[in-house]
Amino acid sequence: MPIDKIEITCLHRVCQQLPRQSLARTPLPIDPQHFVALAIIGLLFVALLKEWLEPDIAAWTAVIVILAFGLLPMSKALAALANPAPVTVASMFILGTALERTGVVAVIGHSLGRFGGKSELGLLLVFCIFACGVSAFLNNTAVVAVLMPVAVGLAKQARISPSKLLLPLSYAAILGGTCTLIGTSTNLAVQGVLRDKGEPLLSMFEFSKLGVIYAAIGITYLALVGRKLLPDHGLEPETETETPLPALTQFVVTPQSPLIGQTLVGTLLKRFPGLDVLEVRRRGVPLQERLDALGIRAGDRLLLTESEVGSGYQDALKSVAAAMGLESLESREHSAVEAIVGSDSSLIDTEIGAARFRQRFAVRVSKVIRDGEPLSGDLSQVTLCAGDQIHLSGPTEGLQRLMAETELVNVQTDAPLPRLNRAGWIAASTFGVFVLGSSFHDLWPEIFKLPTEGMAIACVLALVMTRSLEHKELYQCVNWSIVFLISGMLIVGAMLEHTGTAAMMAETMAQGLQGAPGWMVLCITYFAAMVLTELISNNAVAAMMTPVVIHLSHQLHLSPRPMIMAVIFAASASFSTPVGYQTNTFIYGAGGYRFADFFRVGIPLNLTLWIVATILIPYFWPL
Repeated sequence: MPIDKIEITCLHRVCQQLPRQSLARTPLPIDPQHFVALAIIGLLFVALLKEWLEPDIAAWTAVIVILAFGLLPMSKALAALANPAPVTVASMFILGTALERTGVVAVIGHSLGRFGGKSELGLLLVFCIFACGVSAFLNNTAVVAVLMPVAVGLAKQARISPSKLLLPLSYAAILGGTCTLIGTSTNLAVQGVLRDKGEPLLSMFEFSKLGVIYAAIGITYLALVGRKLLPDHGLEPETETETPLPALTQFVVTPQSPLIGQTLVGTLLKRFPGLDVLEVRRRGVPLQERLDALGIRAGDRLLLTESEVGSGYQDALKSVAAAMGLESLESREHSAVEAIVGSDSSLIDTEIGAARFRQRFAVRVSKVIRDGEPLSGDLSQVTLCAGDQIHLSGPTEGLQRLMAETELVNVQTDAPLPRLNRAGWIAASTFGVFVLGSSFHDLWPEIFKLPTEGMAIACVLALVMTRSLEHKELYQCVNWSIVFLISGMLIVGAMLEHTGTAAMMAETMAQGLQGAPGWMVLCITYFAAMVLTELISNNAVAAMMTPVVIHLSHQLHLSPRPMIMAVIFAASASFSTPVGYQTNTFIYGAGGYRFADFFRVGIPLNLTLWIVATILIPYFWPL
C-alpha cells in the first residue's frame, strides 16, 4: 500500500506539471522546408518593399521558385488558380468600367455641386459621402478617376484650392471599399483564401455593420480635423485657364517646296522657331522617325501649330506657306488636357522623348508638375513617375487615343457633361441586378443558386449582348496586374499551407502570446497588417496574413472570424503614404501634395480606426 500511494503521488505531480511544460517548453519541429519557405516570403517582401519588380511579377517569380524547389505540387498550384477570386475581380473591373464609360457616375457626380454649395465643408461632405457610397459597390480607383476632375472644377468655381477636396475624396473611396464584399479586391482576395481553407465564406454585406461606422468616423474626422491639416495651394490665375489655344493647320508639301529632301529641324523649324510640328503623314500613315532624321518628300502632310498663341497667327502661317512651298488643307480642333500618370500606367519609368507622343498621337507635352513644382529643362528627357501631372495639347482625337492607350487619368475640368443614354441605363440596371442577385444568394442560397462570381460573369455577358460594352473593350477594362497579383499570392498562400509553414508561424506566435487576452491578439494583428499595407501591396498583405491568423486563432482557441476581419479592415486602411493605395497616387500630383501631408492627415486617422477596430470587431464578431 505505501508503494501504491507513492506511485499515485508521483503520477499526480507529473500530471500537474505536464500542461505547463508542454505549453512553455515544447520544441517546434524543425523542417528545412520551413526555412526555404520563409526565405522566399522574406525575399518577396523585400522585392515588394524596394520595388525591384512590379508586384504581380514579384508574386509570380516567387511562384516559379516555389515550384522549382518542390514546395508545392503542380496539381495544387493549378488548384489554387481555379479559385474564383481572380475571375470575380476581373468581372468587377468590367462592370465598374461600364458604369464609368457610359457616364453613370459622372452624371451623378456633376450634380453634387448643387448640394455642396460654395463652402469648403459642404463640398467636402458631399463628395466624401457620395464617393464612399459608390465605392462600396464599384472599384474605388475608377470612382476617384471619374470624380477627380469634377471635384477640381467645383473647387475652382467655389474659389477653393483643389487640395482641400482631393485627399478627402481618396480617403472616402478607400473607406467605402470596406462596406461590402465587392468594395475592394482585397476583400475578394481574402474570400479566395477562405474558400481554399474550407472556412465559412464572407457574405455581401457582412462588412457593412463595421464598414458604415468606419466610414462615418473617417468622414467626421476629415470634416472636423483633417481638412484643417490639409495644405492650401490657392488657385492658379484665371488668365492661365482662359488663354486660347493656337489653331492646328494641316499643310501638304508641294513638288516645288524647298523642304523636299531636307529635315524639318534644319529648315522649317530653324527659320520659324515659333512653330511646332505635331505630325508628319505620308500616304495617310503617321511617320515615327525623329524630326531631325526625317527627310521630307512631296505630298507629305504636316500638322503645324505655334508654340505659343499670338495675334498674328494666320499671317505667320501664310508666310510659312509662301516661303516653304506648302499648301493649306484644313484646320483641326486643338485641345488641351491635364492628366495624372496613374500607378498602373505604361508610361511609368519612361522618358517623355521615348514615349513618342508626337509620332504616335500628334500630341506635345508643355509642362510636367512633380511634387507640386513644375519641372524645368528639356522635358523630352524627363522620366515619368506615378503621380506626375502632365499638360498635353494636340488634336482632340489624338488626345483621346493617348488617354486610352497609356492609362492616364484626365483631370480636365471643362469637359462637357455626359448624357445618360441607353447604354448608361442598361449598365446601371445590370449592376443593380448584380447587387440584388448576390444579396439574395447570401439570404436564400437554396433558391438563388448563382453565387457572387456567377452573377458577376452573367452581368458582364449581359452588357456585351446588349451592346452596352463592345467585346473588344472587355480586356481593356481589366487591371490585369491586380488579377495576376491575386492569382500569384493565392499560390504563395497555398504553399504556406501545404508545407506547414503557416501552422509553424502561428504556433511560434501562439507561444509568445500564450495567456494574452483575445482583444490584445486582435490589436496586434490589426496593427501588423496596417503597417505592412503602407509598405507593400494590400492584396499581398491580405493573402499572406489570412492563412497565418486562421492557424493562430486555432492555436489560441479563438474564433478565426474576428482575426480575419482585422486583416481585411487593416489591409484597406492605407492613409499615411501616397503609394499605399492607387487612389492616393492619383490625387498626389493633382492636389500638389507632399509625403508630409499624408503623414499629417493619415496617421491620426489610422490610429483612430485601429482603436475603433480593436473595440468593435470583438463586439460584432465575438472572440
